[in-house]
Amino acid sequence: MFCERCGFQLAEGTRFCSSCGKPAGMAIVPLEHQGKVERNIQILAILWLVAGALNLIACFVLLTLGNLFVHGGVFFPGSGGFPPFLRGIFAFAAILVGAHAALSIGAGWGLLQREAWARPLAIVAGFLALFHIPFGTALGVYSIWVLLPNESGDEYERLARAA
Repeated sequence: MFCERCGFQLAEGTRFCSSCGKPAGMAIVPLEHQGKVERNIQILAILWLVAGALNLIACFVLLTLGNLFVHGGVFFPGSGGFPPFLRGIFAFAAILVGAHAALSIGAGWGLLQREAWARPLAIVAGFLALFHIPFGTALGVYSIWVLLPNESGDEYERLARAA
């Protein structure tokens, strides 16, 4: 048996190469041979999942605030309550934020699973995230940089077929 990295002959049952230290039986793909998508897809997927979770929390906060404002007399004695249209405004904002959360979580999960539909979904989510300064903008630019070029499309298709 020989080391896949340096070619050193290994004794049977050896767990690590005594020449270079590489674990025996594990293939290592150098970063130079990995494409941009393959190097960044895991991080990008996790960032989209985190962004979706944060948006989901914001959605629940908006719904809670809407209910507090409508029933202000119960939670804020002596305030006389707030105009009922505030609940509608908060509900509409919660729906928008919830939809963005679903889009983000879907993109992150799809990228982790290497689904074919996840790349276009993440690109759309990236363009929409550009308006959420500063963190959404950073995530949007990162997503577009990794996933939008034609070479990235070819590489992602190859990864999706391999998965």
